[in-house]
Amino acid sequence: MMDTFRDFTYLTIYQITFFILFTTIALNVIFGIIVDTFSELRDLKWMAEKDMRSSCFICSRDSYDFESYAQVSRLQWCLAGLTTSKFPRF
Repeated sequence: MMDTFRDFTYLTIYQITFFILFTTIALNVIFGIIVDTFSELRDLKWMAEKDMRSSCFICSRDSYDFESYAQVSRLQWCLAGLTTSKFPRF
């Protein structure tokens, strides 16, 4: 009778240890990887939005350069470069 109780105790301790190590630690590692991936995607989205707000989409100049040259000439030369070099004429 004492042998079966001792075996049961060892088996219970083994199963609880396996549950704690595998379920708790391994699943937390997996969830951490998932959360880190989503935070990286969020950072990339924020960087893209910041770039859209702070630079010209045609000539890629920063927003502090916008005042240094006239809006008309910037638009004129950017569109001239865009239509001649990037897209084919129809």
